[in-house]
Amino acid sequence: MKIYTKSGDEGGTSFYGGKRVLKNDILVSAYGDVDELNSSIGLVISYLRNEHMNYSKKWWYKYFPKRRKITKSIIRQLGGIQNDLFNVGFELATPVEEIKKKEKTGVFKNFVSDNNVKDLEIAIDNMETSLPPLNNFILPTGILPAAQLQLSRAICRRAERSVVTASQDGNISENILVYMNRLSDYLFVLARYVHVTFDGSPEKMWNK
Repeated sequence: MKIYTKSGDEGGTSFYGGKRVLKNDILVSAYGDVDELNSSIGLVISYLRNEHMNYSKKWWYKYFPKRRKITKSIIRQLGGIQNDLFNVGFELATPVEEIKKKEKTGVFKNFVSDNNVKDLEIAIDNMETSLPPLNNFILPTGILPAAQLQLSRAICRRAERSVVTASQDGNISENILVYMNRLSDYLFVLARYVHVTFDGSPEKMWNK
């Protein structure tokens, strides 16, 4: 299968099932933002996993090998979230009539479930027990993986806005809306958790 099909040269693309739309369709924008979010999370995983990059000599990176169990747990969680986001994107790219046509066969289902949302909530609650109380806004900065998580959180909010916009004109699963909202909370808390765990210096507060 060739990467380039030339079918989109005039600005069109296809949903699952073959329905053609323009590439600026609100659903295409929504799953495009979800794809960008997924890619940004992949960068976080790369920062956490690769000890041989140039930044491995930075002083803060010495904490990673000492906390390998925590690092592996975070990577495992983020890998599961990447899979969830592919499911979100696929559902957004599948017209409702196609889902209804196939759901009796078990091929299609609600890709993001209550359990996925609950997993995020449990992870948030567990991390918050080791974080200092937050009484002010913090600046989105810190060591590389923490700063990248803050960027992912901001992208997640944009993706959520795109999904909400698309839901006004289409039938989008409520689970997707809840999941995207909870995921942005998770990414924010994880950014703080990574900073506190692997850096140890105080978070940089907004100086109002």
